[in-house]
Amino acid sequence: MEVEVLLKLGNLYLERKAWEEAKLVFLRICKQTKLAVAWHGLGVAYLFLEELSNAEQALNQANLLNDENCYTWGALALLCLKSTEETPGRYFEFKQAIRRALDLGLDDPHLLTAIGHEYVRKVYLYGTTEVSKFDHSEALVCYKLAFSSLKEKDSVLEEVKEEFDKLRAKNNNHLDKDILSRIEASKESVVSVLSTD
Repeated sequence: MEVEVLLKLGNLYLERKAWEEAKLVFLRICKQTKLAVAWHGLGVAYLFLEELSNAEQALNQANLLNDENCYTWGALALLCLKSTEETPGRYFEFKQAIRRALDLGLDDPHLLTAIGHEYVRKVYLYGTTEVSKFDHSEALVCYKLAFSSLKEKDSVLEEVKEEFDKLRAKNNNHLDKDILSRIEASKESVVSVLSTD
């Protein structure tokens, strides 16, 4: 099969969130050629399959081939968050990657929403005493950009509400009242900002 056809097939799998199939297609392309877009696709597939070490290698290769791809920088930002066991972890790498992604024009609502969700999960579920140094502002930036680039805004708003509710419910017994109230305050703040956009 021609590389062009395989790229279309791989991207179709990514759109459908068929991560395993996308991985196989992009692996095949990467063996044949050195295309940044193929390495990016492979990295994204690995990322959502939670194969974080492989994802990092593939995304770094994509970045070496083209360091102007906002989507690769966005995927690297998400990778930094996913790789963080406990805050601050790779927070500062995340900050650099997300800043670069946004400077280059990242506008993928699904990736931005995933980054926002992962950010609040890491801060509120796996935060230590350092959690007080973090807030929801990074997630809010991602949510706002995702929100502004979608026609169906209600679905994103509901997804954001559900994410905060899941955080609260998931660790209702494990988190102290201060963090639970911060989760609720963050939810109200984010929903308020998105509702006025």
